[in-house]
This record gives sequence, C-alpha cells and structure tokens, in this order.
Amino acid sequence: MSIFVIGDRDTVLGFRLVGAHGTPVKDKEAASAELEKALQNEDIQLLLITREWSDALRERIDRLKMDRLQPIVMEIPGKSVEPPERSLNQLVRRAIGINI
Repeated sequence: MSIFVIGDRDTVLGFRLVGAHGTPVKDKEAASAELEKALQNEDIQLLLITREWSDALRERIDRLKMDRLQPIVMEIPGKSVEPPERSLNQLVRRAIGINI
C-alpha cells in the first residue's frame, strides 16, 4: 500500500519513519498543488492530510471523499492540534497497522 502525507514538517517526517512518502507544506497554495500531484499518482492508495490543510481545502477534500474510491483520504491531526487526539504511534498503527 502506497501512503502519501500532506502536512506540517514534523508530521510528514514522522510518517516517513514508517515508509510513507509525503511533502511538508507551508501555505494553502502548496497544499493544493501537492494534493493535485498526489491525485495524479495512481500508485497512492491512502492519502493522509493534516486537519490544518484539509480545513483550508475543505470543499475539495469533501468532494474527493464522496466522488473517488482511491486514494482513500483520511484527515489526521497535525502538530498544531491542541491537545493531540492520538499519539503519532497510534495514528500509524491505525492507518497501516505497524507499531513504531
């Protein structure tokens, strides 16, 4: 399963530790551009996007969830979420079944 992460630097780097690919973004335009690139890549089966950027791209994310079967789009908390809902370890275990 190919996993791609769009989010803040720390979140993307954390998921890279378990083999996911991803791009850290700093603004809405970069997040939108990375989302479109990820959607063009047919190998990506799971797209994780931090809530900060999914909220910024809400209309697009909601349409993707309704209209496309792949990639599966999951919103995850990033480092700006207070307090964190789950640890990175719990998120990785839930998303791909690997305990780090």
